[in-house]
Amino acid sequence: MQAALSFLRAQPRAGVRHRPACRPIVNVRFRPLADIGGALQFASMVKIQPGTSADFEAAAAFLTANGLSSDALPRSIGEAPGTLFTIASCRGCVVGIALGGQAREAGGTGADVPARFHVNTVVVDPSFRGAGVGQRLVRRLLADAHARGFSTAQLWVHTDNAAALFLYGKLGFVTIAGEVDDDGLRSILQMSADLHSRDWVGSEPSGDPFPG
Repeated sequence: MQAALSFLRAQPRAGVRHRPACRPIVNVRFRPLADIGGALQFASMVKIQPGTSADFEAAAAFLTANGLSSDALPRSIGEAPGTLFTIASCRGCVVGIALGGQAREAGGTGADVPARFHVNTVVVDPSFRGAGVGQRLVRRLLADAHARGFSTAQLWVHTDNAAALFLYGKLGFVTIAGEVDDDGLRSILQMSADLHSRDWVGSEPSGDPFPG
């Protein structure tokens, strides 16, 4: 980006607890239908671009404001060559982030999995949810990952998160494994997508009201 972005402060999500850095759950949420019209008004002003070192402070502040850790966010490309992040901005403010990097075995603590990209975090400001911003963020993140030589992508998501399952299913992710979450209360799914299967940047979503 030409200049560093500021961030749009959002209400932290209640009940969010820090998960092990090796396997964050990638969540989006449904918005009431009554709120979607307002979100769609903003959608045309949202720009999706790769994040750079100049965006680190604004991106980290945005993640913290949404109750998420910024530990995986690289301060520079040189610091973490396999890590990518994508920024959604509106009028110079960060309104969404998608972050990912090299997938590793043993839940993120083992050896690199060749050519596999791990989607670590996807979060959209509450005022901009429901207008396809989350889908645009993930599309651009996966396009950049594909351009870097990754051929597949993976993520984990809670089974009770209907919005996230809808979004990732629409983007071609399929379930490859399931297990109980660390708290022992909810089930999670591991999902995977073939990055060679589509043109990730060539077709922007046209106002689908449900993805994050």
